[in-house]
Amino acid sequence: MVQVVSRSKIRGIPLRRKKNHYLWRPFGLDYRVWLLCAVVSGTVFVAYNVDFSFDLDKSELGTKLRKKKDLTHIATSQVDADLPVVDATIKRELKDPAVDKPQHDNAPILPVQQQQQPDLHTQNGVSNGNPSFRYEYTYAPKELQKIDDPWSDWTPCDLQSAFQTVCHPRPATCTSIKDDVLNNHGIGNSLEVTYVKVASELMKEKPDCAPIIKDMPIRPTVLPGTFLFRLLDYVKEPTVVVASSNLWRDQNAKCITYAITQPREAVAEKVHIIQEKYRQHPEIAGKQYPLVAIHLRTGWSDEMQRNKNGWDALGSCQDYRDQFPVDVAFHAVSDVALKDMLLDAAAAADRAFGGTGKWRLYVASDAPGIRKYVQHLLQTRVVGPVVWHEGRIGHNYLGGMATNYDEKVDTSISAFTDLIVMSEADMLICLSSKFPAAANMRSGGCPQRFAQLQGHPRHGLAKTGDILRKAFSSRSKTSQWSPSLDDESKTSFFAAIPGGMNNPCTKAADPIRACSCLIKLSHA
Repeated sequence: MVQVVSRSKIRGIPLRRKKNHYLWRPFGLDYRVWLLCAVVSGTVFVAYNVDFSFDLDKSELGTKLRKKKDLTHIATSQVDADLPVVDATIKRELKDPAVDKPQHDNAPILPVQQQQQPDLHTQNGVSNGNPSFRYEYTYAPKELQKIDDPWSDWTPCDLQSAFQTVCHPRPATCTSIKDDVLNNHGIGNSLEVTYVKVASELMKEKPDCAPIIKDMPIRPTVLPGTFLFRLLDYVKEPTVVVASSNLWRDQNAKCITYAITQPREAVAEKVHIIQEKYRQHPEIAGKQYPLVAIHLRTGWSDEMQRNKNGWDALGSCQDYRDQFPVDVAFHAVSDVALKDMLLDAAAAADRAFGGTGKWRLYVASDAPGIRKYVQHLLQTRVVGPVVWHEGRIGHNYLGGMATNYDEKVDTSISAFTDLIVMSEADMLICLSSKFPAAANMRSGGCPQRFAQLQGHPRHGLAKTGDILRKAFSSRSKTSQWSPSLDDESKTSFFAAIPGGMNNPCTKAADPIRACSCLIKLSHA
């Protein structure tokens, strides 16, 4: 047995030169290597370290030497509305290109003139679809480069036709029923972890029988007055069988996912409405364009279940609506350089499909405000409208346990609508979440290009919400509640908001309320 111990871990984005050359290639690199071997009880331990140096223009340091977890930053945006004198600093911070970006860990703090970079997203090579042009991504280049190769032979892929061709379904001659399946996750997690596994096991035991999955029935003694989510309320019972799956997320698993998620009428109608928004638009009518879907899970729907009272107590935040318009919403999202991520996603779509204005866009998110930000940022990059589902937003599992039956149904229909539309996309780009991963599974036999980028905005949002909830119990009865925090809670609060003390909201006269309202307005 040989075990290898390495000290040369490099996390985050690979260091890169211009023209797409990697800096750690073996030639043109000054490097030193040492090895240490030892034998202990029959086990060979090999320890090694690699040191290297290279020349890099100072102008590149600001964007190239960043870790993925350090991508939360404060970019600059234009705010046209006049702000009250008391909060003039916010306006200056939002408009001033010299605003400091937050630094984390041991990241170098660079002079402003070194931080400013040309906007590569507007280079002609991106918009004109030149296949020889290689765009310099600033967010998750490794993942995006896997999906951005020019797709010159793209043609629309019909999921049902591809299912017949790739999955070879057979009409079922019987049914195999599994009762009392426990669903304690959202639909994405449940599909990947539970439903597909159960269906595969049923078809393995009885290859000719359609798998019928029945969720655990309502148990009033355990959850009085609540309504549990049931898969078969929203999808039809399967009528065909396919091969069972032996591997995680293999082609057979994709075929099973598609087979067990054929929508019932309520969901199918919502999907049809979305498709018609594209077909009837004058720029698209009678033409065929690839569909790109972007999914952004921020955790806002979870917050509306966990800490709703605290967020509601802030009121409408009308006093900050002018200071925080839609174009500064990226300041409110933790753990992700949202603006960079979206512009890079658009650049990947441009390269794949031949340039700006050559692809359609669908947006799914648990935060209505974030969908509007995506529309604001990318509308000029796409053909036709930026589309999303207008139904009730929420986490379908939490919504499934709601005491209001209509809310449960609306939330679950919304979840399935997003799932199906994303599964039909030619390219799907998302942050870390099992929900879009399940949509990729449902693409079945179609060649969907899928990239899941690192980022968990919901973690930072949950910390902020927890602090608001604790402060809510001691609030004053005013229409514009400002959370009253002790010193320890203040420290935790400013550590939890995106960008920390570098966020422009911290410069307001009442920074705690201002930052809370920035987050609420940007998400809700």
